Amino acid sequence: MGEENVPIIVDWKNLSRYSAIPLEYRFIDKCEVIPGKEARGTKAASSQDWYFKIHFPGDPVMPGVFLMEAIQQTGVLVVTTMPEISDKVMMFQGCKSLRIYKPVRPGDILHTYASLQSFKLGTAVFHGEIKRCDDGHETLICAMDFTLVLPEKAAKADRKVEWKGVEPELYIDYKNMDDYLADPIEYRFIDKARVDRGKCSLGEKTASSLDWFFKMRCPGNPYVPECILLEALMQTGVFAVTTMPEVTKKLMIFHGCDSCELFGTVRPGDTISTWATLKSYRHGIAKYEGVICSAEGILICKAAFTLVLDDSMLAPQRS
Repeated sequence: MGEENVPIIVDWKNLSRYSAIPLEYRFIDKCEVIPGKEARGTKAASSQDWYFKIHFPGDPVMPGVFLMEAIQQTGVLVVTTMPEISDKVMMFQGCKSLRIYKPVRPGDILHTYASLQSFKLGTAVFHGEIKRCDDGHETLICAMDFTLVLPEKAAKADRKVEWKGVEPELYIDYKNMDDYLADPIEYRFIDKARVDRGKCSLGEKTASSLDWFFKMRCPGNPYVPECILLEALMQTGVFAVTTMPEVTKKLMIFHGCDSCELFGTVRPGDTISTWATLKSYRHGIAKYEGVICSAEGILICKAAFTLVLDDSMLAPQRS
């Protein structure tokens, strides 16, 4: 093995040298990194992990967007360990071909992997996976192709969004949101919504400086984490299905993204609109297109994603 392929061991002792993410928001425990090439991490999903208490009480599941975050954090280290890179921060720019195959429960041991496909002009393209270790065998949990950029290369929001107004059949806010959304209030990223059942929903969220993710994800440089923006868009999409009279469930599971692109950041005090259009719904599988924009109508995020009504509907197991 050449010297350039000798891995760097990154763990709690030295992770802050390569990553600005504080301990409370780290989704990898240890990583072997070959700078500029690939990284292999380990994550123990502990029953004490904070997110299991709010997602969901009595039925703990690691949020799918945090599986994305674990792969991203693994990929970040591939770049930030390179001698010529001084940054410890990389921004999520987008993903495609994201699929979640199995839920993650307390006690699962996860192996994360990120392979750098290209790195040009501050833009890094990766393939990433998470596998679960089961008695010496590995089960594929999640896979995605994604792009990270150095902060100075992050996209600037400057595109106006135009859409047809929602003709609401139902208004949702804190008084009746429990009827249509399984996420408890601690894990809700929508304040209110207008819903055209079975068609589309339009949500609204004002980012408060007291929101928990600002303290955990990016102290000193607060912005809404990219995975939380995607979660807000998905929660908006949930309403288009769970308000349908024939649907009795209110828990929908993140299954995958055909595309997701970020165009800007959301800071404390900003108000965003989330708009999700239900493109198809068959046998408990819902496919959506959605956008997030600022109060001024500037595009922040767009995505095509899939939710399912039961985790048994996730994609078949792959090895």
